[in-house]
Amino acid sequence: MLCNLATPFCAGSTAFTFPAGVNAGIGQSGPNYGCLGSTPNPAWYYLKVAQSGNIEFEIHTTPQKDVDFICWGPFTSYTLPCVAQLTGHLHNSHHTTGASINYPAGNIIDCSYDASWQEWCYLPNTIIGQYYILLITNYSNQACNITFSQISGNGSTNCTIIPPNINCNTPVCEGGVIQLTANLIPSAQYFWSGPNGFTSNSQNPSIINVSSLNAGSYSCYFTTSLGTSVSANLNVMILPKPLTSNIFHNY
Repeated sequence: MLCNLATPFCAGSTAFTFPAGVNAGIGQSGPNYGCLGSTPNPAWYYLKVAQSGNIEFEIHTTPQKDVDFICWGPFTSYTLPCVAQLTGHLHNSHHTTGASINYPAGNIIDCSYDASWQEWCYLPNTIIGQYYILLITNYSNQACNITFSQISGNGSTNCTIIPPNINCNTPVCEGGVIQLTANLIPSAQYFWSGPNGFTSNSQNPSIINVSSLNAGSYSCYFTTSLGTSVSANLNVMILPKPLTSNIFHNY
């Protein structure tokens, strides 16, 4: 993965988990990777600050494999830093909770290159609207899941930069019920739209007695006091009712 293809994320009480890359190359040239002695299997992410304050993330692997990270920021837009503004200089690995006396170092906010399955990324004094770039690497080059979540701090991240996680019970037979679902975003207002003039403001709307007119693409976005999210889309397939026949037996 490249920096300009970084995945947006928000983190709070819900953890964010992804499968670590294996034999997936090394970090691109250009950024200053600070304390990282190597960058195998790079996974790029970015976040936007929703509430000013300190933010601390815990990062770990399952099963327990060596994972490392580096974080740059703050930036006014996630599209700008890749990669000219990912500056910094070499400093000691910060493998513990809380703030580090060595960071920030240039645009490097925190960095750890430790032979451990667990790391902590600390963002001090974040300001609403700022962006941060996070690189997580799978040093072990072995299959595992990497999980990160916010564990402390009075700051928070903005979930409107990611689309809602939506799903449905496709395929559905004619005459059946389409059940659409979206993940819960606190204080969010949902907006669904789809074929045959369908709209809904429910988080998990249903469509009853469906026909072929209800087949096709459905989209969903949400709004909060922080703004409007990007849309997520899914395709619903409607199957025709099976033909039935009357069979008469002569005895």
